[in-house]
Amino acid sequence: MIARPFTAFVVAIAATLATNLPADQLPRYVKKTNARGTIRICGDMQGGLLKLLEDAFVKIHPNVRFSEIPGASQLAVPAMVLGVADLGIAGAPAEPAQLYLLDKVGPARPVEISIAGGSFDVRGRSAVLTIYVHRTNPLDKLTVRQLEGIFAEARNAGWKDNLWNDAQARGAEENIRTWGQLGLTGEWANREIHTYGLSWGGGNIFMSRLLTGDSGKWNPTFRSYNIEGFASGKALMPQMMADMSADPSCIGFTLMIFAAGHNDVKPVPLAWNEQGPYLLPSRETLANRTYPLNRDIFIYACVPLDRAKSEFLRFILSAEGQKIVADHGIFNPLTAGAIQEQLRKFE
Repeated sequence: MIARPFTAFVVAIAATLATNLPADQLPRYVKKTNARGTIRICGDMQGGLLKLLEDAFVKIHPNVRFSEIPGASQLAVPAMVLGVADLGIAGAPAEPAQLYLLDKVGPARPVEISIAGGSFDVRGRSAVLTIYVHRTNPLDKLTVRQLEGIFAEARNAGWKDNLWNDAQARGAEENIRTWGQLGLTGEWANREIHTYGLSWGGGNIFMSRLLTGDSGKWNPTFRSYNIEGFASGKALMPQMMADMSADPSCIGFTLMIFAAGHNDVKPVPLAWNEQGPYLLPSRETLANRTYPLNRDIFIYACVPLDRAKSEFLRFILSAEGQKIVADHGIFNPLTAGAIQEQLRKFE
């Protein structure tokens, strides 16, 4: 199988992102200029985290004011497109069409900046995703490339650098459609794989980026479900768990909180590549960013940044800012490697 560009990218930086230091040992914030002005921010306020970061920043830069437009994560980038927000805050990646529009609004280039890792098990707070199979399935591990082969379909292009780009193409020869292709034998060898997962929303957008090149081209067997507000009737999450419990050929992605108590499914350890390590989600593997389906909290901006926005983002990505993330108690502070990766996007 040929590694897709996005998958290859995350594999390449995985070792860097795993550089883990406690928040109080990260680089400290150093003020480069006296910031002033108003910063308008739209999106999900992340359970009060944004306000804590703003208040701490204003103590250092008293001439800065914040104007908030609370809303769903999916409103963050559209508000920037409409010119009513300078920054967007979201608990899920922005959809590619949104970033395309933002890129076309003006000469500034949109950037996606991770400011924290997602939660372990808090509903509505970018909780970690987990892969499940039926308890009778002998499969004991998977790589991200294998997940792509299982869940994705052939495509002639995908989103890259805010364009529909054939660099993200993927051939049907890379599909994995039977359990035998994953090394299972006997009665499992020719058994068809049935895929399940979340419909539209943060978890689906995250997985679509990771596995489909943001194309949305899923395995034709893919059955999608979600929570109330995203789904209704038999498309709800309890039905997904019931359907998977009754289907020995199932494999699906969801939050651990939705799978809890369903003993007919089991989680599968994951690795970025065949060298491993193969991991299940835990507080430790989320904190050190080694588990592949770790999610993030994002701020969207357009570069080059003015002084106020640059100072604010550098503050968030400092020991002081990440200590606020840690003390807030829901999300994971970033590692030193992840912070350096984010700073390079706008400095």
